[in-house]
Amino acid sequence: MDARGKVPQGRQDEPHAGDLSNDPAKTSLVLGLSAFVIQLLAGLVWVIQEHQSDEAVKRLLAGKVTSVQSSGPGGIVVLSLLSLAVGISAIVFGVKGLRLAIAEIKGRTAATIGLVLGIVSVAIPSSAALAFLRWLGCCLDNI
Repeated sequence: MDARGKVPQGRQDEPHAGDLSNDPAKTSLVLGLSAFVIQLLAGLVWVIQEHQSDEAVKRLLAGKVTSVQSSGPGGIVVLSLLSLAVGISAIVFGVKGLRLAIAEIKGRTAATIGLVLGIVSVAIPSSAALAFLRWLGCCLDNI
């Protein structure tokens, strides 16, 4: 492409970065990035809740308060479930984008990135849920 935005005659058939006509690949990339950001937000919420819990225990031990109420895992659970749903959608659109990319040779990178981010975004909350269930089973056996 020259300074006027025109593509030279001999290079009109070559794909370039601005020519990503593979909509499922773009959608997969956006969903994958969104799922990853949602996971980061869930981690941030968890860190904030842990800090607040530690501070509350310190106040309890110092005798400043008589009881401590847990904030609960509500925000983390909601964000993890949202990330799981968005991650599954990223996987679906990533597969569709890869199939179109094989036929058109456009959008393969975006589809692959979206697919990988979708898989990671599904694996993280799934692993956390399995670890929680294993911990829960261990604790119930001791009761």
